[in-house]
Amino acid sequence: MSVSELSLALCRWRSPAMGHKAWVQVDGKALKGTVKAYSERNQDFVSVVSLFFGQQQAVLAAGSFHNKQKSEIHLAQELIADSALEGVIFTADAMHAQKNAAKHY
Repeated sequence: MSVSELSLALCRWRSPAMGHKAWVQVDGKALKGTVKAYSERNQDFVSVVSLFFGQQQAVLAAGSFHNKQKSEIHLAQELIADSALEGVIFTADAMHAQKNAAKHY
């Protein structure tokens, strides 16, 4: 079992205990040590996106991506879909409110 499969299995296991209308935060962070061409406009780096359940102080699912290959929006959509969470409220940065991104949630 891969780390991502284990993460999603734990998320599904925990979801019944979350209750109706639980709040799950979606957030991404760039890993500073992976930044290449730091002063350039088209930086190259790796980021991590997580689904965080604040009431239990627990990361429900997480994944990483290389910015030249994927975006935070796409990985967040994948994590939410794969988590199979129902009846929860997701909060995210403003970038996830873009017209084309929001219709996938």
